[in-house]
Amino acid sequence: MRPPPVPLLLTIAGAFIYQISSKSVPRAAQPLVTIVAAYLTAIGLCCLATWKWPVGGSFSEALRQLNWAVAGVGVGAAFCLLGLVLISRD
Repeated sequence: MRPPPVPLLLTIAGAFIYQISSKSVPRAAQPLVTIVAAYLTAIGLCCLATWKWPVGGSFSEALRQLNWAVAGVGVGAAFCLLGLVLISRD
């Protein structure tokens, strides 16, 4: 079964933008502030995307469907991002 083209293209474009951008973060930038700014940007984009792909029901109902794994994804993403920002500096 072939994957749908839009998610595949989003993944490829995201990985490309991520790699180019992570190597362009200024050395003087504090790594944790860099991550906060990156996630605020992602949050803003996701909020804008809800106009195209609206949440079924209310936002609070959607939040209640989440479990501990979402926090795990966030922790894992933050660790990966911090590691990559620090690696890109050397």
